[in-house]
Amino acid sequence: MVESGPEPARTQPVRQVWMVHPRLDRRGGAENVVLDISRGLRARGYAVSIATARFSASAWPDGAWDGLPVHRIEKRSDRLVPRAVRPRFRARRLASLARDADVVVAHNFPATLWVAGAWPPGAGPRRVWYCEEPPERLYAAETLPTLMAAGAAGAEAHPWADGAFVERRNYVAARRPKETVLDRRLDQAAVPRYDAIYGNSHFIADAVERVYGCAAQPLWCGVAVAESAPAPPADPPYVAWVTNPRLAKNPLGTLEAIRLAAVEAPDLQVRVVGFDASLRERVEQLGLGGHVTVLERLDDAAYADHIAAGRFLIYPSIDEPFGLVPIEAMARSRAVAASRLGGPGETVEEGVTGLCFDPLDPADIARVLLELWRDPERCDALGRAGRVRYEAEFTLERFLDRFEAALQPA
Repeated sequence: MVESGPEPARTQPVRQVWMVHPRLDRRGGAENVVLDISRGLRARGYAVSIATARFSASAWPDGAWDGLPVHRIEKRSDRLVPRAVRPRFRARRLASLARDADVVVAHNFPATLWVAGAWPPGAGPRRVWYCEEPPERLYAAETLPTLMAAGAAGAEAHPWADGAFVERRNYVAARRPKETVLDRRLDQAAVPRYDAIYGNSHFIADAVERVYGCAAQPLWCGVAVAESAPAPPADPPYVAWVTNPRLAKNPLGTLEAIRLAAVEAPDLQVRVVGFDASLRERVEQLGLGGHVTVLERLDDAAYADHIAAGRFLIYPSIDEPFGLVPIEAMARSRAVAASRLGGPGETVEEGVTGLCFDPLDPADIARVLLELWRDPERCDALGRAGRVRYEAEFTLERFLDRFEAALQPA
């Protein structure tokens, strides 16, 4: 098995930890990871504080941040400051707040700029970057290599996408070029100041090395899942799908795959959460109303039930940095049909905990859909193996062991 991060340290000289994330006024995978790490380290006896530009308690479940001091380091007047200077102001505020820190952990850009600039090189607390991915806006070719290559291939290479890959590639190339050049220059200067860099997958650790020329170690995430007996699949059965409208989540390719699979399996049912109006319209255009049920936004309990009751989960993202959803499915003893690219290609063991496919080939996705849909007993076996893998590698406690070790000085 490939090593996924450092082993827990024997000593714990680090006690004061600061987590720095650009904004916590919305909730996504990276933001959930920040919360899980912070709460977990606090439970292990660390003093943990949070610095961010924006925060909204209403974006989170009640009490999510209780006991965790959250400090906003953005001021409205920052917008009047030239873009090249703005990170210095936030860096100074961070340095004043975190003067007693032992370790300061940066997450997504531009938090990397603030942490790097808060203290002179060689001074201040240990700086660690836990990289969910290098900023896509600055390095799309490295963070989304498959998607960008699909755009370069032209619209005719993927007719089911209606030119969406070409449009995305052109958009990235044309988006605010002056700001992009400036931010890339600032970013390239900041990253070498870190004492240690960890990627949330081998895919991202490799991307860090390609982008910055700095060594990065992979350190897989983990998730906390309430203990319960494995839920029986729903009757009638369905395939669980969790997504959003972003092109990299591959909703277009997956809908085309469902169309192909439904020809051979008229009873195929997929329940999806995360569609917008345009994707709902796409379902109707493809005549998939009898096969795809679009769910409204789910609360945490309903979301967990959605995954647990499916015959298996499909996760078709293109160049996904890590992917928490497949881990959540394995934790609930569910097989996973996943892209073989990016993080899911590392976490889902082919033929052991699920089956993998080429996310840019709807026929290949359809093949896996049909193979698992027609074999519920195999799905159950893969799901049981997935639970074993989750317990061995992807529990929150296992993740915290790895992360705690990463905080320690070399």
